[in-house]
This record gives sequence, structure tokens and C-alpha cells, in this order.
Amino acid sequence: MIIGIVASVSDVFGVFGTGIGLLLGCDIVLQYYQMLVKEQLEEFSPRLAGILGQA
Repeated sequence: MIIGIVASVSDVFGVFGTGIGLLLGCDIVLQYYQMLVKEQLEEFSPRLAGILGQA
């Protein structure tokens, strides 16, 4: 929700390109962060990663 607000405000003021571009950039960064956390979890605790993967 916060990302949507930031994107719409930036679209109105013309800041940092378009609002859709900002929204897409935030989504890509979030996906990379989630992949990094998942890989670290799998290295640190394979049993916990298996349990969370099945849920």
C-alpha cells in the first residue's frame, strides 16, 4: 500500500520517472531480497527451510 502511495505521488510530481517504473523497481528489489533470505535460510537451517517450504 505504501509503495502504491509513493508511486502515485511521484507520478503526480513527475519524480523519478513514472509511478509505474518506481513500483516495478520496488517489486524487483523486494523479490531479490526474498530470494536472498530464502537462500540464507536454506544454508543456515535446512530442516526449517524444508518445513517452511511445505507450508
